[in-house]
Amino acid sequence: MRLLTLPRLLTFLLTISLFSTVNAQWIETSNQSLWWYNGVGIGTSNPQAGLHVSGMHIAVTAPDMSTFLYFLNNQIIAWNSADVNGIMFGSTTNLSMNGYVEKIRFTNDGCIAINTTVSNGYKLNVNGNARANQITVNTTGADYVFDSTYHLPTLTEVKAYVEKNHHLEGIAPAAEMAEKGVNLGENQTQMLRKIEELTLYVIDLNKKQEALTRADAQLQAENARLQSEVDALKNKKKK
Repeated sequence: MRLLTLPRLLTFLLTISLFSTVNAQWIETSNQSLWWYNGVGIGTSNPQAGLHVSGMHIAVTAPDMSTFLYFLNNQIIAWNSADVNGIMFGSTTNLSMNGYVEKIRFTNDGCIAINTTVSNGYKLNVNGNARANQITVNTTGADYVFDSTYHLPTLTEVKAYVEKNHHLEGIAPAAEMAEKGVNLGENQTQMLRKIEELTLYVIDLNKKQEALTRADAQLQAENARLQSEVDALKNKKKK
């Protein structure tokens, strides 16, 4: 495999420049300008870095249709090959690619794979832990639970379903979660649904509790009235 590296390109450009004076100068080639003075400028007379390309693209090709870009200090490589789906970034111990380890891949269908070589159909597929300050997931919510037409299962129905299936209706069982993972948007919607159903259960139980409290107060008042009448009859009998 023939490797075309950035250092080789720089060496070639600097060699051409050194055939002339060490002072800044122009070299005209195919209507393009190459400028060397404390840096290589292509298309610019004022290079702002070791290599500064202005107004054009950079193309690196090889006979086997593989291209490489090396960052030598840490042996980091960006690699694109005709037989690979996308652009790969990884690290190696030397330029012969011995010990090359791929870290991240940008696939041709617009996906990103981290610590894995495939996207598995996801726009971002991470083989490992991920951390972020905030993640926003598209979801529809579950406010339909509060519609008058929504059928709220009775607690007897919920009890029967749990005893039969060992998980809540609408929530994937633990074994399926372990195998396939969890769709955060869908799972969040189902969790909201359950929370809103619980809210309706609590409201209903509170209504029944208030009714029982009123009934108890009426019974206590009636009991007090009857006791007063009994006490009055006892007193009358004693006289």
